[in-house]
Amino acid sequence: MKYCWLLMASCGLVGCGTVAPAYVEADRLTYQAIAPEYKHYVEKDADLSEAEKAMRLQTLGTWALRLAAAGAGGQDE
Repeated sequence: MKYCWLLMASCGLVGCGTVAPAYVEADRLTYQAIAPEYKHYVEKDADLSEAEKAMRLQTLGTWALRLAAAGAGGQDE
């Protein structure tokens, strides 16, 4: 049983790794092109509830966090 847990923990580490710099740069540029306009749209859309707005803005926030974790940052610097 002890070895089963070790195997499961080891398998979980297989997905850990770095992302190619070109992918990170492309994602950063995509974020910079889309995020500001999308944020403005979400904030101004009267058809969205506050919960829907919060979920969409949280999605942008997590995208920026992933970019920051990859060393790219989400905002124009």
